[in-house]
Amino acid sequence: MAIVVEAGRSTVFLARVGAAIAGLFLGGAAASAEEVDAGSDDRIIEEIIVTATFRETKLMNTPIAISVLEENVLIDKGVFDMRDMYLAVPGLSFRSNSSSYNAFTIRGLTAPSAGGSVVGVYVDDIPVTGSSLRQVSGTLYDVARVEVLKGPQGTLYGEGSMGGAVRYVTNRADPEALAARFNGQYSFTDDSDDPSYVVSGMVNVPLIDERLALRVSGQYRDRGGFIDTLADRNDEDVDYRKDASLRARIEWRVSDVLWVDGTINHHDGEYGGPGLATIPPSVTPYATALSSRNWDNQFDNQGEDNYTMYNVAVHWELPFAEFLSSTSYFDREAQHAEQTSPNFVGGLEGLVSLRLRTPAFGPVPNPLYEPTMPRGRIVEAVGGTGAFTQNFERVVQEFRLTSTTAGRWQWTAGLYFKDDETIGGDTSRPRFGFVVFPPFEPFLPQIHALFPGNETLLNTREVAAYGEASYAFNEQFELLLGLRAAQITADVEGVAIDIDETIVAPKATLTFRPNDSLMLYATVAQGFRPGVINTGVLSQIRSLEGIAGSPVADAQRAFLSNHLSTDADETTSYEIGIKGSLADGRVRVTGSIYYMDWKDMITQIVTPTILNPRFGYSANAGEAHTQGFEISVDFSPTEALTLHLGGDYIPEAEFDSVTLGGGLAQGTGGISTTPLVEGSRMAVAPEFSINAAVSYRFLVGSYPVHARLDWYKVDEQFNIAVNPIVTPGYDKLDGRLRFEDVGGWGISVFGQNLTNEIYAYEINRVGYNYGLPRTIGVGVERAF
Repeated sequence: MAIVVEAGRSTVFLARVGAAIAGLFLGGAAASAEEVDAGSDDRIIEEIIVTATFRETKLMNTPIAISVLEENVLIDKGVFDMRDMYLAVPGLSFRSNSSSYNAFTIRGLTAPSAGGSVVGVYVDDIPVTGSSLRQVSGTLYDVARVEVLKGPQGTLYGEGSMGGAVRYVTNRADPEALAARFNGQYSFTDDSDDPSYVVSGMVNVPLIDERLALRVSGQYRDRGGFIDTLADRNDEDVDYRKDASLRARIEWRVSDVLWVDGTINHHDGEYGGPGLATIPPSVTPYATALSSRNWDNQFDNQGEDNYTMYNVAVHWELPFAEFLSSTSYFDREAQHAEQTSPNFVGGLEGLVSLRLRTPAFGPVPNPLYEPTMPRGRIVEAVGGTGAFTQNFERVVQEFRLTSTTAGRWQWTAGLYFKDDETIGGDTSRPRFGFVVFPPFEPFLPQIHALFPGNETLLNTREVAAYGEASYAFNEQFELLLGLRAAQITADVEGVAIDIDETIVAPKATLTFRPNDSLMLYATVAQGFRPGVINTGVLSQIRSLEGIAGSPVADAQRAFLSNHLSTDADETTSYEIGIKGSLADGRVRVTGSIYYMDWKDMITQIVTPTILNPRFGYSANAGEAHTQGFEISVDFSPTEALTLHLGGDYIPEAEFDSVTLGGGLAQGTGGISTTPLVEGSRMAVAPEFSINAAVSYRFLVGSYPVHARLDWYKVDEQFNIAVNPIVTPGYDKLDGRLRFEDVGGWGISVFGQNLTNEIYAYEINRVGYNYGLPRTIGVGVERAF
């Protein structure tokens, strides 16, 4: 019955909004059908080519909701990473609860603190999707474009793309041209004593004319911090960021039908900390109060994110299709180590006190009881160490055939093999670093023993076959059907827990092109995430075995034994989209409405145990849905002036049901969370966002000048589903004035957050993760 009700609700929503939008644009298209030609070469808005379907297609003729940021737009906007990029994409949201914890959300579909990522991330043909809070956030440089695909992409892109996918498409080496480029940028940020600068460059060298070329590009970015620690640490600008990236790409055109592309992409990231402020902005923004006593002896206040990608792609033009063999290796080491805010101390203080000050658990003596431990507060400060270390290796082999012949049939077929190895934690040091008050320093060994290094080796493998086929009935109607069948296995070394599941993700798209300037499509598609192994549950079971004989402990151990892993979850999306060009190509409009249904949702269930009132585990414990629409309009009334307006509206992004099971309490033990209940709104799902831009080109004397303003508005949102703290909405205004040719140099003056808005990406019970205050700078560039 529930499914029938939800299907009815989605049908009504799509029908009402779809009828209104389709009527509006169909009317406009009909009125101008004779004079508009989307294929005209004299259009003012240039056509964008994308490869989201693994073949080159025009953006306006591709029946997928895609937002594209081309290289020139990224430069004009001053976009360097995902923190800057997401504002310009309708339906894309961003979460960051520290310098090195980042995640994308598309269309309000946010994992409630459990399971893998809901957004797939790719660099060319290399899948680099991280965990739900550890997406790659490195620098953007020498890229042809960024494609953001919205809605489930399970058919072509597989696991982790249940909300959508982000594709970074880098520039290829060119065997036919010697070229070089240099960019430099220097800026100052309010509330920071340190300047920031970015230096990037590229050189493309033909090694064998028209056959072999090498392209090397790199970037170094040093962003000054702006968060200060107050007494008694008294450090300034602690949240600095440094990124060094280098890419080498070689292209060998073996023959007219065979070419090989090899890429090495390396990134070193260093992030200072603490990255969060704890003082409310109404009192003192960009400040945090932390202890300093002996803190530097515990560990460095910084995080690191270092990774290297290798890829060899062989392209072979067959008479009927292009064959691709893509072999990639992705190696990543991420570490987050910094003193946390005082709000985090209370939870660990309670755990330490419970474990060391409790004489007995019912009839069973506590083996860790320390009768000589004095009363009073124990923990002065705490920070993450081994618990937040992750080493990750991924090997992927993909074979693909993409049809190239003309005709009514077009198709893609592929095989995909993936092997992941994730090492979490660090056995060389405890999970947390502590500074305790002087009377408790003799007990530090016992305290550290409560949080030992917990290194785990997780192996995940996927074997998948996928394909899509489309048939054009005539010039107006086209039907596409797709399917991916994936076999996913996972296990933890030395632990008798594993996952073995087969998942099928179908897709169907009907496209209608009433004329050359208008396209409408309707899509039903599924995406999925693999199941989760609860290594933390096994650790808690082992701890409870230490007080075997306690009725409560024995019952909790038996309960947790039934929750060692989860099954996969999935989303099904219903979408209607429109893409149209009007007024002789001066207006370009894209829009879509959607309803997404989330089943068997993997979520975090808070289950206090006798040893840990904050303990939680992952389970298939809920259902949710989102619905909304997004639109993007580009208008060029003249060749010099371009206007842009985009946005999205998500009236519903909520949980339909959450089943706890087992009878254990949730949301107790002094935890600052609220239970998931029907109607709760999902996290990182602002009800609306808007982005607008004006771009104008003119002459100052004989110098061509480009002026651009970008304005963004984001509504308020929750940071996690079970946290009642709201992150307020905000506005942001950026501008850039660039002299495009001054003796061969480009010279620009720019400002970000010109109104000096105090805004946060996330506010949680630990602190405030602020966006940059007002930043003013200059830039130079030169192409050779």
